[in-house]
Amino acid sequence: MCPKNLLGWPELQLHCYDPTRIISLDLSSRGLSGNIDPSFADLRELQYLDLSNNSLTGQLPDFLSQLPLLRVLVDKNLAFCQSLCKKKKKNFAVPLVAALVSLLAILLALVVYWRFKRKQQDKTKTSLSWKERLQIAGDVAQGLEYLHYGCKPPIIHRDVKSANILLNEDLQAKIADFGFSRDFPLENESHLSTAVVGTLGYLDPEYYSSNRLTEKSNVYSFGIVLLELITGRPAIIRSHENTHIVDWVSPNLARGDIRSIVDPRLQGNFDTNSVWKALETAMACLPSISIQRPTMTQVQMELKECSTIEMAHDQTWRMEGNSFETNLVDPETEMGPQAR
Repeated sequence: MCPKNLLGWPELQLHCYDPTRIISLDLSSRGLSGNIDPSFADLRELQYLDLSNNSLTGQLPDFLSQLPLLRVLVDKNLAFCQSLCKKKKKNFAVPLVAALVSLLAILLALVVYWRFKRKQQDKTKTSLSWKERLQIAGDVAQGLEYLHYGCKPPIIHRDVKSANILLNEDLQAKIADFGFSRDFPLENESHLSTAVVGTLGYLDPEYYSSNRLTEKSNVYSFGIVLLELITGRPAIIRSHENTHIVDWVSPNLARGDIRSIVDPRLQGNFDTNSVWKALETAMACLPSISIQRPTMTQVQMELKECSTIEMAHDQTWRMEGNSFETNLVDPETEMGPQAR
């Protein structure tokens, strides 16, 4: 049975909306992959793709070829093309659900955090908390685990990256863009030989050098995304002469310098043990030899432990804070600090 928080076919009731409210799409990179423009005014609008556009005629077969695969995916952490609807003799695709924005846009501050998360009252908060980052990582891990073990045959995404992780107003993460996805049609096969596709910085080095695709290729890419969540830095750090994030993290990790690794926007508001465990989990996903990497099931278990540690830290902090407030108003202890 699929996890309850995965996006399913019945969940989205198709309606034909005004095609003039089409949000800009980036079709320049490949296929029919669409990215939400982070500058648009109303995050509640649905994103559409006008399939009657003559400029897309050559790409339409590639898009339609994805539909049989995408329709069988039912998971709360997967955002996929739901269907086609017709309006005035035009076909429209609904690639994703309303109010989604990419994790990359949030991490790089392309979207004002409090404006996106409308339930957030504190408008001084401009970044994801550590607890929220763990929630996002857990959602992505669960979605990938479903692709690997919940789908028959298993599915390899091949382009896991922060730009393809979409967040809703509750910061629930959904994996998007299945244009490069491949399934394993043959049983008892350890890998699939296929042409290399993906995004530099996230690409599994073993897959890149050998054309041998396995589910561990997704694991590697997830490890990069987890490092991005921890550090707040992109996979390729342009400000450091195009340094790969692993090469940037490794020296600091060897020195045990966790403070230099963690996103400074967190301002130290995290449990150090939780961050260390998350960092170790990320690095465990990144060996150049795929067999040395954990499964997504193992990764998900490690992230749950990270969340448990962080939740215990938050609970202790709140209890100490409440105790402090109680002492401030307790007549018997009000003079205590002055006496000391």
